[in-house]
Amino acid sequence: MSNQHTAKHTPLYRLVYVSQISYLALFDPQLFKKITFSALKNNLKRNLTGVLCFSDGYFMQYIEGSEQDLTNLKNTLLQDKRHHSFQLCDFSLIEERLFPNHPRGFVVIDKRHQMSDSLLSEFVPLNPKLLDLDRKMELIELIKKHELMEDEFNLSWWDLIGLRIRLAFQLFSSSVSQNQLSFIFEICLFILACVALVMMALYF
Repeated sequence: MSNQHTAKHTPLYRLVYVSQISYLALFDPQLFKKITFSALKNNLKRNLTGVLCFSDGYFMQYIEGSEQDLTNLKNTLLQDKRHHSFQLCDFSLIEERLFPNHPRGFVVIDKRHQMSDSLLSEFVPLNPKLLDLDRKMELIELIKKHELMEDEFNLSWWDLIGLRIRLAFQLFSSSVSQNQLSFIFEICLFILACVALVMMALYF
């Protein structure tokens, strides 16, 4: 009885962060299943509730619980090699839980939501790093209002392949200058032209 009384009056906090998935993590075929399993196990243990959004390589999580449990979670996230560029957007006191019955909840926001009749169409394409906190909370509250959470990440094999290609290109383009990119592009065109000439010489 005393434990329940204490838990009831423990101040509640919310933590909101965004990060980017690491490129190497995408090659773990069990990545999202592991995230799903660990989220349920750890959140139940710590009495944490909330939702984790994923969109085109970005994570955005809203999670609520005690200050100490959220601090411990934040420290764990900072050491997690499956993502990088961790950005803490909010860590503040709240009056009540927004997701009282959801120790885990996942939302994939992608091209499926670009249609005008989708509730999330105005947020696609989504880069949560470009949203201010108010806009992030609009998205979170929309997800809550319409119960858009799922029990696991709904990502197809083709989704992952496309994401790997896009992230590989981003990594490559960020590591070279614009002049280098232009030069590499010209070299590729030259090679393709040479291959085309050879094929024409062989078959015509």
